[in-house]
Amino acid sequence: MQKQGQNIDNCSTEQKAILSALAAELFQKPLELPETVNWDDMFAESVNQTVFPLAFYAVRDHIPENIKNRWEPRFLQAIASNIRVTAAHSELHKILSEVAVPYVILKGCASSTFYPRPELRTMGDVDFLVDHPDLERCTSLLEKHGIRRIDDGTHDCHRTFSANRIEYELHWAITGIPAVGGEKIRAYFRDLITDAAFYQYADSGCRVPSDFHHGLILLLHTASHLTTTGIGLRHLCDWAVFVEKLPEETFQGGFEKCLKETGLWELAKILTMMSARYLGATPRQWAAGAEDALLDSLMDDIWRGGNFGEKDPQRKSYSVLMTDGDTHKIEDRGVLEALAIAIHRKAKLYHPRMAASGILLPCAWIAVCCRYSWRVLTKKRPWMKLGEDARTARQRKELFSRLKLFEE
Repeated sequence: MQKQGQNIDNCSTEQKAILSALAAELFQKPLELPETVNWDDMFAESVNQTVFPLAFYAVRDHIPENIKNRWEPRFLQAIASNIRVTAAHSELHKILSEVAVPYVILKGCASSTFYPRPELRTMGDVDFLVDHPDLERCTSLLEKHGIRRIDDGTHDCHRTFSANRIEYELHWAITGIPAVGGEKIRAYFRDLITDAAFYQYADSGCRVPSDFHHGLILLLHTASHLTTTGIGLRHLCDWAVFVEKLPEETFQGGFEKCLKETGLWELAKILTMMSARYLGATPRQWAAGAEDALLDSLMDDIWRGGNFGEKDPQRKSYSVLMTDGDTHKIEDRGVLEALAIAIHRKAKLYHPRMAASGILLPCAWIAVCCRYSWRVLTKKRPWMKLGEDARTARQRKELFSRLKLFEE
């Protein structure tokens, strides 16, 4: 099998097939599939990586008929779901526009606009942001239209709603910005809503961020998940098609300055090199420099974890041992120290009144531990395996420390 401008020699046969399919669909590269592919395994992996519609569409005319018949219903279901979520974006626009609530979509349709076929980009929730003063008014408005609130009120950036099997995340702040040291990043989002533009599709549309803001949101979202549950190929595809459509000089002006100031420049370069190496995107001169071994290790991390840790539920445990919850930087701490800090952070989040009291603070710690135990017993998350998790966390820590996340 010949290379298509991307390096896939260190991947399995099925992984090679997925990357070849994505390169063909996203960047019009010749489809060069391995001679022998286990199609069921390939499509199952593409589901784990949240790129199944893209992969299936690219190879649909090159697979045995019985395989096609088995997976085509799932493909059609995925497209129908994407259409439903896209329609929900439009409906949200109508609801908010009727009472003049300024807003902007985060990811979702904003990301799909950069794809050659937007309907093939797997859609999840409807994420949108309003100014904090509009939060309560927007909450009442959604509930008035039958979109009910379902979160527990503990998240520090958004509220979650649901209607017709679609979830809506109402944000009043951008997720992924460090609580400590994130002032410069927040300053760049000051004009996020006012700079948004209306994106028209079919007979409706929604408001999406400027290219500058969208790129910054993608990097923050990727950074926040990369060192925790992990990212899937969809995250890499979102970045790859975004960079492909923008002139190279765009990144060498204000965007480069912003990313260097906020500690996201190295991540932007590495994701761009990975896009070229694995997906066949156009190489960018400004992104050159990272070692192939680093790119391959990051790609291996994506394969091992799947989208948001789909294939490795222990990743939430690793992140506790790797990352500072306030600065989002990779920290070198012992296991017990990292656990103590994580428990204290959760205590302040879930039990702020008890945590603020010196006398009741230990009760808040105990409550956090009890909550964790209950979530384990109800199979909402796995038990930590301290020895094994610590070893894996140390390996991932060494890898991600090379990204210099949020370091100026």
